[in-house]
Amino acid sequence: MHSLRTVQLFVAVCLTHCLLVGGLADDDSREVRRERSHWHVIEGARCARNGVKMRPCALWSVPDCLVKCLNTRGCWGVEVRPDSTMALVAASCASKHEEDVGYQLHLLRPEAPLSHRSRLHRRNFPHIFPQPTRATNGSNPVLIDLLNFKFEMDEASAASANDPVLREAFRRTKSTVFPDQRSQSQPQAGETPAHERHVAGVSTVRVLVRSSDTALQLGTSEAYELEIDPTGAVRIVADTVYGVVRGLDTFSQLVTYSASANRFVIHGCPWLIQDAPRFKHRGLLIDSGRHFIPLVTLRALIDSMVYVKLNTLHWHIYDFESFPLESIALPRLWEAAFSVDERYTRAAVRDIVEYARLRSVRVLVELDLPGHASSWCVGYPEFCPLPACDQPLNVASDQMFSAIERLMAELLPSFADGVSSGTALATSPLFTDRMVHLGGDEVELGCWTASSEIRGWLAARNITAKAGVGHFIQRIGRRVTEHHNVTPIFWEDVFSNHRHVLPAKSIFQVWRSKKAVISIVKAGHQVILSNSDRGDESWYLDLKGTTEGVHRNEPCEGLTEGECADSVLGGEGCMWGERVDGSNLLQTVYPRLASIAERLWSPRETTFSSVRLQATRCRLLQLGVAMGPIVQSLGDGPGSCAS
Repeated sequence: MHSLRTVQLFVAVCLTHCLLVGGLADDDSREVRRERSHWHVIEGARCARNGVKMRPCALWSVPDCLVKCLNTRGCWGVEVRPDSTMALVAASCASKHEEDVGYQLHLLRPEAPLSHRSRLHRRNFPHIFPQPTRATNGSNPVLIDLLNFKFEMDEASAASANDPVLREAFRRTKSTVFPDQRSQSQPQAGETPAHERHVAGVSTVRVLVRSSDTALQLGTSEAYELEIDPTGAVRIVADTVYGVVRGLDTFSQLVTYSASANRFVIHGCPWLIQDAPRFKHRGLLIDSGRHFIPLVTLRALIDSMVYVKLNTLHWHIYDFESFPLESIALPRLWEAAFSVDERYTRAAVRDIVEYARLRSVRVLVELDLPGHASSWCVGYPEFCPLPACDQPLNVASDQMFSAIERLMAELLPSFADGVSSGTALATSPLFTDRMVHLGGDEVELGCWTASSEIRGWLAARNITAKAGVGHFIQRIGRRVTEHHNVTPIFWEDVFSNHRHVLPAKSIFQVWRSKKAVISIVKAGHQVILSNSDRGDESWYLDLKGTTEGVHRNEPCEGLTEGECADSVLGGEGCMWGERVDGSNLLQTVYPRLASIAERLWSPRETTFSSVRLQATRCRLLQLGVAMGPIVQSLGDGPGSCAS
């Protein structure tokens, strides 16, 4: 039987022919073999003991120490000693070495290009996405102990492992980290190679949650700290269970699989990541009024949002063309659905809201009023100005306002409602978020001026039709704040025309021009960015844009740091539904949505990286997310997802 020393020397000499072991990733294996001419092996030689800087390499194989050298600043080679210990050596060893029996030197040749180092560095260390707030790491690989891998709550944790959010997060992490259950092919304890038996591995992810509050609202903490020490001990500390969700997503990105070693491994240990989102509101708008979006697509979309750390699904649930939502208060509304098969029951909506909460995603419903609501007239023609002129809704109708109030009571939480978690009670609101979008954009007044009833109502109050829109919006805005304790959001049109009659805490979403952000903030309101202008920087995903352009779109441009922190809640990518349905929604919003997600999560100084985004695309494809190509097409022939 070969000794450990003999095995190490054999592997070192045969890099061209042998698979690398002990956690070296496949890309690294191929890279070392491809660039073998850059390594110079000197048998029976060691570095001079005077004038050569060295540091121990406490790994289990020569190849792993070579990789560590490539990822260590100032390292130019590895010294292998007779007792099987190894050391990283500086460049001076190339000119200051001496003969000694039983030693071996592996030195980078002088002509080795610097790009050789950078390629291995990029491939060894995962591209964490979105880029975290702060991260430091070493250069040691640590194996995953799949046979004993588990999650464990810290004794001081305020939340238990039975919390539904944590249960789902633990399940999802295992399925994403070990997607094809390679653990079944791992060597049994007695089969582990001798040179690996002393290596500690990751067997437990220990979790500490500081707060027992499970409410998911705007501003709920998503901060976390992830620490992986040199022995493989993993600890995630977070204020809330939703921070744990974010930390586990980052942990899953650090784990890679090496087919050559038949092992899952975390490179670059020890790791310390301290991370929190830059903005509170990071979302995607979807539109089920123009095309019905199947429930399976909604769930897949929510799953994808976890992988890029988005936290808000803005659901524009109806529009001119259809009203697919079931209502007890107004049961004829969904007569305007495209078909009987393209409807959302109350139970289905409740399920989607809870499905999203378990994945740290809020569902924000939009009731776009008084325009964009002609679909109401299919079931309730009395709500509209004239039979042949159906929008905006009839401002002169008290019956119509009463109907809106009943619908709000059905959909939105009230002062008394507890909304910390999902519930199946028939009397509970369908949506649990303390924010509601009330639209207010693109109100055309032709039907009002054509209606004698509405003209008379306006004349009796001595107001114009435009002021009548202000009355409508003021009334529904007060209703949600005074009767539901819910904050209203309006499109920027309302700020331009009616801000003086609205509740002081109203929020405005910019869609026409990014310049409006500064005006809204200076007027003392909070803002959400979704601008459709600025060419390739547009966050309207139904328009043409680029991944680099949307990443360049800075929400706080022209504002002070204080104004940004106090008044800019974040932003959304908007996917209006005229050209998408369940067949193409995900590949249309991605990859630009991922770039928007990083702009909203990561520090302001984070720059666009096509390499990082490409690695994320490959990861999401592996997880089943139909993410479109970074470029406009996949090209004319075969290739890798990273091409």
